[in-house]
Amino acid sequence: YKEIEELSKFLRKKWKFNSLPIYSLLNFLEDLGIKIFEVDRDEDFIGLSCWIKKTPVIVFNIRNKNVSRRRFTVLNELGHLLMSFDNRLKEKMVERFCDQFAGAMLLPKEVLEEYLSFDNITLNELNRIKSKFGISIQAILIRLVNIKYIDWEKYHEWMELYKSWDNNKVSFQVPESVNRFDYLLYRAVREKKITYIKACELVQIPVSELRANINKIFIK
Repeated sequence: YKEIEELSKFLRKKWKFNSLPIYSLLNFLEDLGIKIFEVDRDEDFIGLSCWIKKTPVIVFNIRNKNVSRRRFTVLNELGHLLMSFDNRLKEKMVERFCDQFAGAMLLPKEVLEEYLSFDNITLNELNRIKSKFGISIQAILIRLVNIKYIDWEKYHEWMELYKSWDNNKVSFQVPESVNRFDYLLYRAVREKKITYIKACELVQIPVSELRANINKIFIK
C-alpha cells in the first residue's frame, strides 16, 4: 500500500502534475510513448495492457462512455505495466493494488485531505471533486477507504446513497480520446509517405472526410 502511494506521488512530481488534475490523460500518455488503442467490444471487456518488446501498450473499450471510468481503466492498466508483484499474490489482490494506483494518480491523498476539513463530505463536494479531477464518485469513496478516512461499512452505506443521486450527478467535462495515430496518419498522407487510399483503408473513412480532417489539422 505504501509503495503504491509513494510511486503515484513520485510520478505526479516527475510529470509535473504535483497536486493538479491530470487533463487530457490519454494524449499525455501517448506523448510518453505508450501506444493506446480504442476497441469496440462487448461490455464485459474493460481493458488490457502488455509490453511488445520495449513498447508499452494499453487497450480499452470505447463502449464505456463514462469518461471518468475510461481514465481510471487506463491508469489501472498503466499500473499493470509499471508495477511487478509477488507471484504468490492472487489476481484479485493485484487488481486491487492497480485500482489503488489509478485512484492515487487521479486523486492524490494530499488533495483529498483538503476536502476532509469538513465534518461530512456532501454530495456537492463529491461532485466538485469528480468534475475537477475526472474520477468517479465510487473511486473517490474507495480512496477515502484507502487513506483510512472511512471503513468499508461506511463505503457501502454511502454507495447506497449514491445510487439515489441520479438526478444530481455531474460528469467530467474534458473529453478523453486517442488521436495520436490519426495525427501521424494524416501527416504521413500530407508528406506523401502513404496514399489517400491506403490511409482511408486504415481509418475506414471516405477520401472526402480524410481530406477535410487533414485541412483542419494542418495549415496550408
